[in-house]
Amino acid sequence: MIPVRAFAEADGVSRADAHVLENVVSLCLPCHRRAEFSQISVETLRADAGLGTA
Repeated sequence: MIPVRAFAEADGVSRADAHVLENVVSLCLPCHRRAEFSQISVETLRADAGLGTA
């Protein structure tokens, strides 16, 4: 998963490009904050969501 801000800061892509099913995950506010500040790994998020690893 790539944060939306990475798309906003990159040339040649837009924020809309970040909103594809493969790049989104629904998080509660505490988990979103943990993810934003790298306190929880993408692998943990995927495993908790039942998605396995990429």
